[in-house]
Amino acid sequence: MTTGETHTTAATAGDCRGKGITINTYAVKDFRVLAGLTAAQLAKEVGVGRAYISLIENGHRNTVSPTVLNALVKALHINRRSLLANPNAGQVAA
Repeated sequence: MTTGETHTTAATAGDCRGKGITINTYAVKDFRVLAGLTAAQLAKEVGVGRAYISLIENGHRNTVSPTVLNALVKALHINRRSLLANPNAGQVAA
């Protein structure tokens, strides 16, 4: 099995290239640290591999499935808007 195959296997729950929800990847680590969780603990709570969390936190994976987004929000005790890449997208300034 190649490294790429290992990544795909670990990330299956959130694998949605091109059709996922774009998130602020660096915020994930900030919120994880604030929550007092290790990457491994967060991965377990979200239901993905630790390598997948690392890819997100290091900016190598900026889209996640709605299921993974909801699991991140629940595990980190934050609202969805906190992780969205541009929470104001689509809003027109008054």
